[in-house]
This record gives sequence, structure tokens and C-alpha cells, in this order.
Amino acid sequence: LNTSTPNVSTDALTFRLLQLNCYACHDRNQLGGVGRFRKPYFETLGHVDIGDEGRLPPTLTGAGDKLTASWIDSVLAGKGRVRPFMSIRMPVFPAEATKRLSAMFENADTSQIKSQDSDRQSAAIAPKTLVEAGRRLMDTGCVQCHAFKGEALPGTIGVDLEGVTQRIRRSWLRKFLKDPGALKARTRMPTFFPNGQSQNPDVLSGDVELQIAAMDAYLSELSHQPLPEKIQQARDQNYELKPTDHPIVLRTFMPVAGMHAIAVGFPQSVHFAFDAEHIAVSQAWRGRFLDAEGTWFIRFAPPAEPLGDQRITFPPGICIAVLTDMTMPWPNDAEDANAEFSGYRLDKNRVPEFLYSVHGVSVTDRTEPDGKRGLKRTIRFRVAADTDAPEMFWFRAHMGTELIRTSPRSFVNEAGLTVTLDQPETRGDTRSVAGITEWLVPIVLSGETVVRVQYTWK
Repeated sequence: LNTSTPNVSTDALTFRLLQLNCYACHDRNQLGGVGRFRKPYFETLGHVDIGDEGRLPPTLTGAGDKLTASWIDSVLAGKGRVRPFMSIRMPVFPAEATKRLSAMFENADTSQIKSQDSDRQSAAIAPKTLVEAGRRLMDTGCVQCHAFKGEALPGTIGVDLEGVTQRIRRSWLRKFLKDPGALKARTRMPTFFPNGQSQNPDVLSGDVELQIAAMDAYLSELSHQPLPEKIQQARDQNYELKPTDHPIVLRTFMPVAGMHAIAVGFPQSVHFAFDAEHIAVSQAWRGRFLDAEGTWFIRFAPPAEPLGDQRITFPPGICIAVLTDMTMPWPNDAEDANAEFSGYRLDKNRVPEFLYSVHGVSVTDRTEPDGKRGLKRTIRFRVAADTDAPEMFWFRAHMGTELIRTSPRSFVNEAGLTVTLDQPETRGDTRSVAGITEWLVPIVLSGETVVRVQYTWK
């Protein structure tokens, strides 16, 4: 016999969340959440690793204790967004369906909402001193993962802390700052007060409560305060990337290589961009490499343009496919070619080797300067013993509206890109499709097969 008194506010909220199917993505009190087979749909732009905590929908357990009512209303109206790097979006519901949800969350979790006494403790500290101390504390770790007013250190992709005190109840924020793991299991947020002790004894005499109050004060005034010192110093630097001693690899957005571009710069002043979405070398240029300021610091920055000149655009799309005969159309994209990009690794000279598979066959794709102001590319096919691999691939070595043979092993297109195969015995053949001429070369697989190509342009 259950003699406990039912919680009417909690039951009403649970029923409403079921009606709106919120449990399809969010969990609350161990009910609902993303199923394991749907997790791949929740991905970041550029496939940046921010962990499940950063990419999966947040828990609704204790949401009324954590979030302000105004922020809940804003999110439900489709106006609140703090993770622009996600490739999936929350649905927007009719206002009538959600108009009471923020109040229902607050009522259900009201017993958890407690005021903090830190304000009384910090009353003796001048507000300016408290805010300045909070800014100093941001540099001890917060800047490593979070943006501030749209500015961040290189490679940082965490939630922007501007407006955090309007989104999160200050009582919850202070408890979280003091002991993140107590409120969020397996969080990536580190604790700055291990065993209740401050790691910064020179700030406000190491007083934990005062330091938490200081961080709260700075974040509350963030829109009117200077950025943390480390970010400010970084913004004052010149962000042109100059490969001098070794290659530089930068994931970015580019006009030709697209949203999944991987730019590779070399000390020889010959550079290229790889399109990881379509698995293709897409562009090359000479001279200066890239300016990384937009990639690192500017939210919704325009695509990064090569700084150098003598640019050349490569034929689009993946260059390896299986064709049943020479009349079969070339695959439209990597998916149609049954190809999957796996990433890249750096060799001992820090040159990236791009890794992907086509019809289950492992491919290693390496491009580097050839010493003659051009590029040389080495593509290695490895067929595992237990792989049911096709016996032959086709390599689309070149294409264009005009394709002229310049030697038994070379063609040049209308853009001036010359492609030369190293293997004298491999010549292939050309075909014309919809006004485009393609140079196709058969690749017979046997254990490890290697294709070597040279690219030159004026």
C-alpha cells in the first residue's frame, strides 16, 4: 500500500511533457531521453568532439531549479539558442501548448530552489573589486572551454557565458561553480574548489564563497565588462598562419572546400584544401596560407579565403568509384560512392594522411609539395584478407569542359590544371558526359595498390 501523498504539480508536468513528446529527446527523473540508435543525429558542425554532455539534449531533471522562467519561455518560443554549433534544432511549439510550462517546472521543482547567503558575505567587498576578482578567476579555467561575448581562445567551442545569469538561476549557478559533479554526473566541467579549497589563494584571500560571488558578479555584468585577460591578449595578436618549420593543418569553412574544409599549409608556400564531406582535394594555391582569426574568434564568420595567389580549383567530388562499365554515371557524392571519411593522421613530418574507405577498402590519401611549385599525391589502397572487395576501382584523374592530352600520361583542362600519372603503364581512357570530358583510369586491386599523381598549374 502506497500511502505517500501524490505530487500534483509533478504529475501535471509529467503529463504535459508526455503530450508534447519532450521525452523523445530529453530525460527527466530517469524517464525518456535519446535512444542509442538516435544519438548519431545529434552532431556538431565540423564534427567537433564536445562529448555527449555538449551535443545531446540537456536533462530536464531539476530544470525548474536551474533555469529561469524567462529563459524557458524563450527556448520554447524558438528564440533561445546557446549552442549554434549543433546541426540539429529543437522544434518550435504553438504558444498555447507551452504557455504554462515554465510555471509548471518552477512549481514542480520549487522545493529545490533555495536562496544563497553569499550576497551577505560579499556585501563588505566593493562591487568593483568583486567584479575584477571574478574576471581574474575566469582566466584560471573558464576561458579554456567557454566563449565570452562571442570571443574565445583558439579551438574553443563551449557555450558562450554572456547572459548566463539571465538563463540560469543564480542560486543554481553558485552551487554548480562550487561542486559541478554534485549537480551534473560525468560533467566535463572541472571543479575549481577540490575538497572545498580554492586553487587561487591570492584572489580574495582564497575565500571560496567570496570567489564564487565574484564570478557571479562578473558574469552578471559581462556585457559591460572587459573580456578575460587571456582572451584579450589573444585578440590583440596577428592570426595569419605561417607554416615555417612544418606543415599546418586547420579545420575551417572555405568557399570551395565547403563547411568541412581541412586546409593544409606547407613551408614550401604551396598549400591545398581537402573537402572532408565529399572526400576530395578541392583547391590549391601558392604564397601566403590562411588567416585563422575568423575560424577561431568570429561567430558565424565568412568562409576563410586563401591569402595567397595562383589559385587552382580541382575537379569536384570523390575521385575513386566502382563502375560496372564506362557508360555508368560517376557517383554524385561520397555516399553514392559507398565511401566514408574516417579522419586524418599526421606522419613523422606532420603531413596529414587522409583516411577513408570505399566499398570497404581502406584508402590512405597523402598530398604534399613536389619541389617544383606543384603537388604530388599518393593514394594507397589496402584490401583486408576478409574483405569482400571489388576487384577493380576507377580513378577519375581529371575532368573539364576542355581536356587536352599533353603527354601519354598527362592531361590539362581549361583552368590550366595539369594532371600527370607516375605509372607509365597506366593511361586509362576518356569519355564525355553532358559536355564534360573525364579521364578515367582503371585500378586493379592486389594487396596494397598505390596510385601516384602530380598536379601543376601556372
